[in-house]
Amino acid sequence: MGRYAAFRIASVYVHHEDALDDLRDLSFRPTDRGTNVWVLVPADAGVFQGVATKNGLHCVAPALVYPNLHAHSERARDVAHEV
Repeated sequence: MGRYAAFRIASVYVHHEDALDDLRDLSFRPTDRGTNVWVLVPADAGVFQGVATKNGLHCVAPALVYPNLHAHSERARDVAHEV
């Protein structure tokens, strides 16, 4: 959505906590330090509205990208304004 370098941290939304078992099968593991993937179970399904597939990845709607990036670390505020 913007022309910035890739983030070192990816946020992944899942419908249910059951998906965490599938991620463990792929060698994902919880850790307190050095994380590079945030797995999020949203409080409501609104996060999945307007999802589009880009380069084989399901991406949230641009209207959700802005508030998420604005609260994110790294150069996220700059990227949020770009979006």
